Amino acid sequence: MKHSHIKFPANNLNFEGILSMPEDLNNHPSIVMCHPHPQNGGNMDNNVISSTAVDLCDVGFVTLRFNFRGVGNSEGHFTNGTQEYKEILGALNFVKNLNNTNSDKTFLLGYSFGSRVILSQECVVESISGIVLISPQTQALIESNVINRTVPILVVTGSNDHVCDSEQLTQFFEDRKEPTTLKIIEGADHFWTGKEVELRDAIRNFMINLV
Repeated sequence: MKHSHIKFPANNLNFEGILSMPEDLNNHPSIVMCHPHPQNGGNMDNNVISSTAVDLCDVGFVTLRFNFRGVGNSEGHFTNGTQEYKEILGALNFVKNLNNTNSDKTFLLGYSFGSRVILSQECVVESISGIVLISPQTQALIESNVINRTVPILVVTGSNDHVCDSEQLTQFFEDRKEPTTLKIIEGADHFWTGKEVELRDAIRNFMINLV
């Protein structure tokens, strides 16, 4: 596994990220990972994002986690999710054009704020093979048109999450069929403290089945 600090352009700005690649040079699926709220300390080094990136790379995915605008060495200023989707598009373009990735197997993952940005714009999922939403805001999920697309989607949250209401989502998902999947991890809160392994296992199993 090789980790590299990279930069990619989007909307006339430059963004920093960490690219993790398996050792071999086969055509790997790739996944772009979007971190939680920057004003609450969220960045690409968040424990959930970084550990999941390493875990997925270990099973054959090229992973790119990056800092949204105004975070770390990424340019621009925080816009509370209204413009941040543009760097997701830039990150997707970056991984799709790598020599050892399969552009037909590109995925998105968002955690909390990162999920909200994904859910806010259908354009970011137009050519995506699957989406993982970790602890998304309940209303952002329910009101989004993204959830109505035919792309496989995993929504994973904890029973004690104060941002993502598991009971409300259970009701919402009762009438929904594949390819959307809801996974509730008992005892997990919004920060996944002590539940990181169960979260990673749920994501890994979902992702492996898509490739």
